[in-house]
Amino acid sequence: MTGVLIALAASVAVASPAAAAEGTVVQGKVDRYDRSALRPAETATGDLRQRMSAARTAFVQDNARRGSNVDTRAVETFTDPSARVIVAAGNGEVVDGIDIGTADGYLAGVGIRSHEGNTTTTTAAAPPVIGFAGEPDPTGYQRAASGSHVVTVGDDPDLAIPGGSLVNHVKSWYWKYSLAESKESDVFTASERSGSDFWVYARRGDADGRTSDLQGAALVDLTIRSRPWGGTSGNFKQLQSRVPFGAAPNCVSGGNLEISFGVYKVVMPQSSCQTVKGATNVSSYEFGADWDGSTFNLTTIEAMAAYKVKEGYTPSFADYIWASFNIGPMGRKDVKWTDTGW
Repeated sequence: MTGVLIALAASVAVASPAAAAEGTVVQGKVDRYDRSALRPAETATGDLRQRMSAARTAFVQDNARRGSNVDTRAVETFTDPSARVIVAAGNGEVVDGIDIGTADGYLAGVGIRSHEGNTTTTTAAAPPVIGFAGEPDPTGYQRAASGSHVVTVGDDPDLAIPGGSLVNHVKSWYWKYSLAESKESDVFTASERSGSDFWVYARRGDADGRTSDLQGAALVDLTIRSRPWGGTSGNFKQLQSRVPFGAAPNCVSGGNLEISFGVYKVVMPQSSCQTVKGATNVSSYEFGADWDGSTFNLTTIEAMAAYKVKEGYTPSFADYIWASFNIGPMGRKDVKWTDTGW
């Protein structure tokens, strides 16, 4: 996330891989705080005030080392109500909220929700679930659009189940990146570039059955898919690459999904791995990811694809997310959301 620096406060120990014995079930928890709940530096005193001032200085110095001069007066610093983390933001980024993940009581990850100051679109890092993945990191590509959607009863009547609700338990994110015209010749031949532009589309989806009114609604299936918006596939020329791919898990635990052409790439941290595979039975331009298992924890999956489209065309994608919950005696409930262009 451009322009945002996170400094971990010393009040909570940071977990290490050795924090839990092999085979132990790690209990994860996510606390989410909107901007209104965050404490600005002006309200802090004593040691906390000093740490927040140090975070501001570190932010300015870090940007200076990368050739970006930031006015210290324009840098905002915030901490959560328990002062576990400190966030510094500048370069036009506005903090909308902080998500803090813990595993077995240890601070294990932080997510930042923010938007650029000259826009009204809010972008979000993934909630810090086990894996604690962030948003895609592009090299050479430019982010053209991003957003998210929380599935509600209005989207899918399956959310309204007798005796409880699964509202807000399914969420979908997307990021869309374009390769600048000036960079195309670095990695593509003249014939490949002729009449074409190059884009990468990234998706993330998560679901959680644990916090519904029906405690113990286990998540057993989670799928995300994307494809060209209905009626626009004629503007697409080629699906160049997609990850994950195939009917078997093809990922590395703690690793990344990556779409790369020469020196230019988009890298996306993975939240889940071993039980995630590429979505099957997809159309020629469709991609996605599928998770199968049984868990009461928040589960997140990711997928990406690279496209060649007609020159001058900005591709539009239709998104789909599906989650199945095992709700005991009441059976299984499927929750889904699709764009109108699906």
